[in-house]
Order: sequence, then C-alpha cells, then structure tokens
Amino acid sequence: MLTSGFVPTTHVLNCLIHLYVKCSDLDHAHKVFDQMPCRDLVSWNTVIAGNANNGSMQMARKLFDKMPQRDVISWNSIISGYSQKQNLSESIDLLLEMIHSESSPDRTTFAIILKLCSSLKNFNLGIQVHVLVTKSGFDLDVVTGSSLLDMYAKCGYLYDAVQLFREMPNKNHVSWSAIIAGCIQNENYIYGLNLFILMQRSGYGTNQSAYASVFHSCAELSSLTLGQEIHAHAIKNNFGYDIVVGTAIVDMYAKCCSFDCALRVLWSFHKPAIPTWNAMLVGFARNACGLEAVQLFRLMVRSNGGFNDITLSGVLSACAEIKASLPGSQIHSIIVKSGFNSNVCVANALLDFYGKCKLLLEASCVFQQMGARDLVSWNAIIASLEQNGQPDGTLVCFNNMLRLGLELGMVPNSFTYGSVIKACIGLKSLNYGVTVHGKVIKSGLGFDAFVGCSLVDMYCKCSMIGEALKLHERIGTEQLVSWNTILAGFSAREQSKEAQTLFLKMLESGLKPDNFTYATVLGSCADLGTVGLGRQIHAQILKKNMVGDVYVASTLMDMYAKCGNLEDTLSIFDRMPERDLVTWNAIVCGYASHGHGWEAISMFERMQGDNVEPNHATFISILRACGHIGLYDAGTCS
Repeated sequence: MLTSGFVPTTHVLNCLIHLYVKCSDLDHAHKVFDQMPCRDLVSWNTVIAGNANNGSMQMARKLFDKMPQRDVISWNSIISGYSQKQNLSESIDLLLEMIHSESSPDRTTFAIILKLCSSLKNFNLGIQVHVLVTKSGFDLDVVTGSSLLDMYAKCGYLYDAVQLFREMPNKNHVSWSAIIAGCIQNENYIYGLNLFILMQRSGYGTNQSAYASVFHSCAELSSLTLGQEIHAHAIKNNFGYDIVVGTAIVDMYAKCCSFDCALRVLWSFHKPAIPTWNAMLVGFARNACGLEAVQLFRLMVRSNGGFNDITLSGVLSACAEIKASLPGSQIHSIIVKSGFNSNVCVANALLDFYGKCKLLLEASCVFQQMGARDLVSWNAIIASLEQNGQPDGTLVCFNNMLRLGLELGMVPNSFTYGSVIKACIGLKSLNYGVTVHGKVIKSGLGFDAFVGCSLVDMYCKCSMIGEALKLHERIGTEQLVSWNTILAGFSAREQSKEAQTLFLKMLESGLKPDNFTYATVLGSCADLGTVGLGRQIHAQILKKNMVGDVYVASTLMDMYAKCGNLEDTLSIFDRMPERDLVTWNAIVCGYASHGHGWEAISMFERMQGDNVEPNHATFISILRACGHIGLYDAGTCS
C-alpha cells in the first residue's frame, strides 16, 4: 500500500488494524497503530479490544489509560477483558469509574457484568447490579432483562428469575431461552419443558439454545419418547442438522441408552464436530459400554476430526471402568504426542485410569510429571493408593498434600478425607484417625454426611462403638449410611442384641431400611435365633418387593436355616429368579447343619448342574453332610 504511493486514510488503517486483530496478529496491529499519523477513537477502541479479547490485559490497560478520550465502547472493551479473566475487582472498579465518567453504562456493559456475576455465582453483587440497572432505566430493556434472568437462575434463585420473567413487559426468544435454560440448570425439568411448549404457543418460535435445554431435560428425565417427539419438532423447524442442537440430540439418545438412534444422528452429519463425537463417546462411557467408547475414539482419530480434553478424559474413563490397560496405555501415547499431557483434566483422567487398573507405578509417574496439580489430582492419586492396598502411601501422600497445598491455598475436601479415613481403617490406626477427625472438624466438614459416615465406619472397625454412636447422633439420624455402618459394627463384634435394638430405633425415626440394613439385621436374627423378628422383617421385605434381591434373599435363607426352619429356606430358594454362590451355600449349609446330609448332597449336585463353582465353604458343608450320613470317603461324596 505504501510502496504504491497510496496514502491510507485513518479509516483504512482502522480497517487494517481490525483485520490483524481478527487474525490474532497483535504484533502487526500494534505496528500499524504506532505508525498512524492520526488516530481517532475507533483506532484506540479496536486495538484495546484486540488485546483484551486475546488475553493481553496488561497492554490493553496501558493503552486504555493513555486514551485522550473514551466512549462507552472503550469502557466495555476493557471491562469485558477483565470479565473474561474473571477479575471481579478490576471489572467492578472500572464500572464504578465509568459511572462517574462522561460515559454511562449501556445494555452491553450490564450484560458483561451480569455474566461475570453468573459465572462466579456472586448473587450479592448481582442484586446490586440489578439496582443499578433499574436506576439507569435499563430494567425494561429486553437484552438486560435476559441477562438478569440468567444471573438469578445461575445463582440458584429460580423463583426470582421466574418472577422477573413474568414481569418483563417485552420478551423475545432470548429471554424465553434464558428462563428455560435456568429451569434446566436448577433441575426443574418439567417446568422447563412446559415453558418450551408455552413459548411455541405464544408465537416466539424457538432457537438452538431452547432446543439444547429441552433435550437436556429429556436426557435427565430419561424420557426417550418425549425426546423423540422434540427431535421430530426440531427437524420440522430446520434445526435437525444444527450442530449445537444435533449434539444435544446425540447426548439425549445416549443418556437414554438408545445408542442406535444416537449413532444415526451422529452419522447424519457429513463431518461431526468434536462436541458431537464427545456426546456419543461420553454416553458410551457412562453406560458401561467402555469397549464401544474405545472403538468410537479410534474411529474419531482415523476420521481426522480432531479431539479435545473432554474426548480424552471420556475415553480414559471408559478404559478405567473396563480395566482396559492396553488401550488406555495406547491413548496415553496419543496424549503425549498431541501435547495434551500438560492439560490438568486429561492428566487427572490418566491418574484415575492407572489407579483403577492397579498400575500404581504409572499413576505415580503421571502425578510426578504434572506441571500443575489441582485438588482433583491429589484426590485421584490418594484414592489410587488407598484402593490398591497402600494405606501407608495414602497417608504419606495426604501429608504432602497438606504441606504443599497450603502454599497454593488448596484444602482437602470430602473425597480426600474419605480415602484417608479408609486408609486409617486399613492400618487400624485409631490415633491417626482421631487426628484426621480433628482436621475434618477444623475444615468445617464435621457435619458432611459422606465424611461423617466414613468416620463412623472407622470408629466401628477400630472397636470404638461408643464414639461411633456419639458421632452418629451428631451428624444427624437421617443418614441411612450411618445407621447401616453402626449396625454392621455391632454385627462384626457379635453384639446382635444391640444391633436389633438400634434397628428398632431406626424404624421409629421414620427412616426406610435398604437391602443392606435388612441383610445385617437378619444376620443378627440368625445369631440370636429370633425367628419372630426375622419373620416381621421378611414381611417388610415382601411388602417392598425386595425378595428378588439375591443379597437379601440369601440372608433370609441363612436366617431361617440357622433357626431350623428349612421349609421356609427351601421356599425362598425355589422362588428366586437368580441364584449365586452365596445362595447355593446358604441352602447346602442349612441342610448340612441340621443333619439332612442327603438333601445337602442333592443340592450340591444341582449346584454343579447350574455350573456354579463351589468354594471352601461349600466343601466344608458337604464334608459335614457326608459325616451325618456316614460317607467318610471323600471320593464317595463327590
């Protein structure tokens, strides 16, 4: 341009800066800006916005402070930059400075600040901004109103969002989409679907955001039929091949386990986008279809469609669930080659994968090589050590986390303490367990249900039932897991009478037992021979239609057998739709214990006919049965 003798105007140079900024070429944008003989407001705004949008906030602020004059676009650009960095203090300081300047905030300013409040879930600030919106006269503006709706909903105040929506004098498809999305985000799926229907009837049509929200609602409700109807509606309105809507449709079908439909939608795209692939892959991974997830990932790589951290985390999760160590290791190689090994989310997924595959050395190597670690990283390595029988290593790692984490402001959460408490149980280390309990209280997690129940379990297994009971009372008697843990503690110490007393107290509290509760108490009935209470529990089990549960049925059989009621034992056995080793052992042991040797041997033969592999408990019962009928030759019994 310059070599041809053409002298560009300010407008032309502004367009050139804008072009460089759009291409993220800030160096050339600055060169043009610095060489401009005459800069106007557009020149300054363009280069400031370019730096802010590309994350160069230090340069953006330096230029902003040098501006000879500013307009609302200047202020919005710099506030938007800080907002994208989630720098709340700078964003608010600039907003207040803007209010006292010659430029007043506009709808864009408020939208930027409200979006920041939403992402940080800072409701108190959001309310103050709402007051400012009203004072500035933007409360009737549909764009600002939609931003307010989004803020209230994302901060968890759905009722206020709905009230605000109803009071809006002007609504458009954006405000409708915002309130529908708010309902779904707050798990009010039915109301969100009803609003979607009302949106159609009110003549506002629909958009990709509304469709994405309602498909998510169908997925969470596992409502395949409704999802199919809305899918047909989307196709009719030409949204069937929209990439955002299509991804939501794939996600809905996958979460409803309709994988054929999900795959048909995926293949309907000429070149599926990465999020669409991810929806299918994660759907496989979450529904115990790990092999299919791995195969889909391989196809995704071969198609050159690319992948991201969500893809890699999803396929590693699938490998972890099916213990596919070889495919997972191959994916690790792909991660290193593609440079994703520095991604914290992917590294955390690798830690989880290696831990679940019992490859502790590999997990430790990944952990040591991580440039940055977050709480999830520490939790993953601590859990891997504990789950693989390394309680000492778990506690060492926990202490390292406490030492290093304090420098980074990282504190353990309920998942951390859950693993550490299990390690204390594994070591039978009551002293360290008490120390951990103290740390839990100091951290403010003393009343957390998950941590509290883990501590109850620790005290029970360390023979401190009294402490366990005290803690059980403190964390609240509405936690079924805590009741079950205490019951199991009594049973393990052969305190069956105390277990039954606690069970009756639990019933009085109004809490409903589960299969573990019933199985534990039935065990105490078997130990004490209290067949009367056992029959009452049996009646409750029948009423709740839980007799088909193999675990419950096996303990019922064991209870009746130990109490000498072999007819009831056989009756339950004959009605069971499925039988496992525990079930067969219960009936064989019942007959053998009460001198019915031939019946025990007959059941043993049926067990072998069902291809159920016997264990040492089975053979002990059979030897006892042989003793009762005088067949001392083991070869004769077999």
